[in-house]
Amino acid sequence: MAIAAIADALEQTARTTLGGTVRQVETIEAWTGAVLDRMAAHAPGVFVAYTVGTARDASVLIVDSQWSVFAVSRHAGRAAAALRGGQQEIGAWTMAELLGAAMHGLRVPDVATVEVQRMAPQVDEWTVKNGLVVYRLTLAARISLPRQVDASRIGDFITFHGESDVGGDAPFVSEFNLPQTP
Repeated sequence: MAIAAIADALEQTARTTLGGTVRQVETIEAWTGAVLDRMAAHAPGVFVAYTVGTARDASVLIVDSQWSVFAVSRHAGRAAAALRGGQQEIGAWTMAELLGAAMHGLRVPDVATVEVQRMAPQVDEWTVKNGLVVYRLTLAARISLPRQVDASRIGDFITFHGESDVGGDAPFVSEFNLPQTP
């Protein structure tokens, strides 16, 4: 699938480019409190997110997809040290520059070519409160969605799982499985 292939390629490019200078490289699902806390705990790190897809041509299922790659750094000193880095820890500017150079023109075979559209600081109350410097690279890739989905590759999923313990008796478990069919 195109979205997963691009996410994997961006993660691999970050790992190859930055090597052991970062603690974490991963795909994040959203800009939520739990994700932000994970980013703070693993700085310096690189976090990849699929942010939006806009239909380019619905008749052939072409989507202009947009990605965000967050370069997250922290320094015990001041923000300037987190920006520039030092001898012992990489800075956000260095991460953003190296990632931008490595990801611009990145070819994901049989899927798309990635282009860097923008690099900008991501400053908000959370980043300031946690002493982080975050640079966001905005990337674009035009992808084609499959006309048919092969549901045989997708297993059953659980739509509800509940457990309760009423009055100290044995726990009651409810679980419903629905098949994945197109």
